[in-house]
Amino acid sequence: CEPRIFIPAAQKGASSYMFSLLMTHPQTLPPLRGAQYKEPGAYANAVYYRQPFSKRVSRFPFFWPNEGLVSLDGTVSYATESRLPAFRIALDSPAAKFVFALREPVDRSFSDYRFCYRPFFQDTDLSWDDAILQLIPLYDTCFNNKTSSIETFYEANPCRRADRYGLVRKSLYYFQVAFF
Repeated sequence: CEPRIFIPAAQKGASSYMFSLLMTHPQTLPPLRGAQYKEPGAYANAVYYRQPFSKRVSRFPFFWPNEGLVSLDGTVSYATESRLPAFRIALDSPAAKFVFALREPVDRSFSDYRFCYRPFFQDTDLSWDDAILQLIPLYDTCFNNKTSSIETFYEANPCRRADRYGLVRKSLYYFQVAFF
């Protein structure tokens, strides 16, 4: 069965905590595979086009509709990857519900830097402060030159290329939540 509850969010944004809270309910079921049995990625770009619906839903437990169960999908990249996961989810699971775990944006960005990206910046001796201070004016320019901020958020542009690790982009929650 396709998942009914999705937790699209940003990396280091408290999605694992939200997933674990929802899993305490006796009628929720985790995915059958995926990172930490939380992130099956069935609607991610790399998976979706290669797999038919039957293959995508095989990542989730089967249950009959009258059993009152729901399965969860906590793949955080759905909100920041592109606009397509939201469309795909709507096609496969029209009754889907979305729960966003949104951590304070600056703390999320710093935690993401410490956890994932510090090794990339150590060679250049670029601190988190310096990385962020370089990106903020660039984002101001990108969003001021466009009529649709959601388009700017997802499309390939100088901001997305400059912020290749998503330190700022992943913390722009408004665009992620507004699109879903």
